[in-house]
Amino acid sequence: MSQNTLAASLQPAPPGRGIHAIGGEEGGPGLSAVGDPGFNLRPDDLHFSTSVEPYFNALVQGAMGGNGEVQLQEAYLESRTSPGGWQLKVGRFRSDLGYPHRKHPGQWGYSQGHVPYWFLKKPFYLRDTGIQLTWKPGTDYHARIGVEAFQGDEELLTRFDGASVLKGAGLGEELVDRHGEPKDGPRLFTAFAEVAPDIGAKQELQGSVYGVFSTDHQELNYDPSTELLKGDYWMAGTNWAYGLSNPTPFGKGKLKLTAEYLYSVKDLDVAYHGEDPAQVGTEEEGSQEGYYLQARYGFEPNLKADVRLEVVGLVSGKGQESMAGSETWSSSSHIAAQGTWSPTEHSSLRVRWSLSDIEQGSYENSSNRVFLQYNMDLGHHQGGFL
Repeated sequence: MSQNTLAASLQPAPPGRGIHAIGGEEGGPGLSAVGDPGFNLRPDDLHFSTSVEPYFNALVQGAMGGNGEVQLQEAYLESRTSPGGWQLKVGRFRSDLGYPHRKHPGQWGYSQGHVPYWFLKKPFYLRDTGIQLTWKPGTDYHARIGVEAFQGDEELLTRFDGASVLKGAGLGEELVDRHGEPKDGPRLFTAFAEVAPDIGAKQELQGSVYGVFSTDHQELNYDPSTELLKGDYWMAGTNWAYGLSNPTPFGKGKLKLTAEYLYSVKDLDVAYHGEDPAQVGTEEEGSQEGYYLQARYGFEPNLKADVRLEVVGLVSGKGQESMAGSETWSSSSHIAAQGTWSPTEHSSLRVRWSLSDIEQGSYENSSNRVFLQYNMDLGHHQGGFL
């Protein structure tokens, strides 16, 4: 199956004030836009699955770029659920950290995002090579508990700058040899629990809690001087979704509320300091928090509207505590509203307005943008009602 996205972006913000590049590469951290201003065609997904009866299900999924190159996204074997509720998955796959992260990006229902994930170094979904073990207790409603161990090659959540970056920063050969290579895997571990109680024929409720722990986190900082930090990183979060459906066809009167809260901590030691070697061995700790709220309602058949609020630091009033604990940053936020018309089951036309105010250290940026997006998918991706 494949999915195409064609988007036109109108940006009323003055030059230099908008956030332009995917992943914040040009505009800085905190916001992922739809692409370059104008028309954009995103990569196609290639999806193949089969059953190796009676033992395993197998899946291979790749992304095809504009030049025809294909990049492997997922390839795994998954056992059939045993009578005791146990299930095993091995290969390269998406982590099951909460309901939204198992879904394909085309199913998220929002096209920009999102501020808390970028600040907390959390990708939209964690995808790596590893093993997963889950258990479903024998309850009348859905409940599942799982643990995962990954190699730790995912570059955003498990940051490790490595030998080439250290060489480019001018660190000597001895330091590069000592700190340039990561530890042997697995280096990344997760745990999660999810539940979906039965609350009525027309209502749905899903919730999950999760945690992530990285044993080999490395950062090379340059301000105010070159400093190499190494240590651990952990993150915990919870996400919830509530849905209310009416018998009216094509989504009229359907309500959906979603929310997620994230908290992360870095516990690092100074491995190198360019100006003050006495700092080597000292401990530095930093923390961040953020969350989002979203509401969606179907006003007419095939016509729905969304409002979304994303905030870093609202609960404690700070965007991030500095590694030395002496600096706090103001909260960053992103507000968006959109309307979506779906003329068919496999296509949708979306208009979206968003306003963002991003602050991280000395970096500050605001944007006010409107864009029009058309989505078409040939088939369905796996995912729940979220």
